[in-house]
Amino acid sequence: MAGLQADIGKSRVGYQFDYRIFESEAPLTYANYDEAMHPINGSSGAEFSSRLLFDGVAMAAGEYANTEKLSHKVTFKGNAGNSSYGSSIGYSKATNKNNDLSSSAISGSAFYATSLAKLTHLIAKFSVAKLDVDDFYVDLPLFRDGQSGTPQDFDFTRYSSLNRVDLRGSVEIISRLNKKLTASLIAGLRSIDREYYPAEDADATTTLFGQAKIRFRKGLRHSASIKYRFESISNPFTSAKGLFEARGRDILNPVDGTPNIYYWQREAIRYQNITTAPTQAHILDLTSTWRPNNKVNLNFGFKAKYDKNGDLDSLDVSHFSMQPSLAVNVNLDQKWAVSLGGSYGYNKSRGPVAIALFDG
Repeated sequence: MAGLQADIGKSRVGYQFDYRIFESEAPLTYANYDEAMHPINGSSGAEFSSRLLFDGVAMAAGEYANTEKLSHKVTFKGNAGNSSYGSSIGYSKATNKNNDLSSSAISGSAFYATSLAKLTHLIAKFSVAKLDVDDFYVDLPLFRDGQSGTPQDFDFTRYSSLNRVDLRGSVEIISRLNKKLTASLIAGLRSIDREYYPAEDADATTTLFGQAKIRFRKGLRHSASIKYRFESISNPFTSAKGLFEARGRDILNPVDGTPNIYYWQREAIRYQNITTAPTQAHILDLTSTWRPNNKVNLNFGFKAKYDKNGDLDSLDVSHFSMQPSLAVNVNLDQKWAVSLGGSYGYNKSRGPVAIALFDG
């Protein structure tokens, strides 16, 4: 890692370069694939092995990726009157040297902070990142090659679910109400536009959120805070057509040259998206610290979250969790201290359970 930084008037400009390499000398792990054969009479041949990718062979599995990463980052900060501002632009590229597949990221961010009044401040933040991962062509053997019926070619191009544009922005107002109370309000959004998942033409997942926080502080003896956050999420990440399968006997046709309908044909009659991701979330966070004297410190916390998704056609998803915690620290003298603490977690979910039912 190396960098340069320069002050120009009231502004500061910097540049940083990073190079990272990882190589593993761990021995490879191999998986042994049995020879394909009839489960009852033990016969083998192309009828069975033509349906498999690996048959009667040992293949390397779980190999560590030998990687190389380069990154560049330019930063800029400055002040103007009662305001401060800054921005950064970065680029990075990581390569798996085992297969020459790469991923690249371009990111940028900016912030602006200013005083609206003597005890009131505004902070605005914005960031955007674009991540691209190399496509990979998967060349598979023909399904049932040399057998009755038309052989099926299942070659495909793997597009990464990491390909996306991630956009974030927020505005926060912080105000000192009096000597003991400080309040803050935050509003913002996050938009994740995935290029290929869950479908190539899927809408972006957009989260709008608002947060309110009040902090109380009375000298060094007592401090407390309460924070509430609400999130509204549209188009959460889903498993496209992952829930149900239509009755297929009157829809699907046997493969040419055979009387059979195969399992891979049933992908065409699956329907209904499914997800456990919420469309609304409520989050509550309480903290409190009390110091009755210079030797005793009592900390209390409580976190709770409730989220739900009622936008699915045939089911509702919801989750509830809470976690109270309590800790006591006692300084007996200059050498000894005693700490006691505990927390309790409670989680309850109402989620979908799908049982595979073939032919409806």
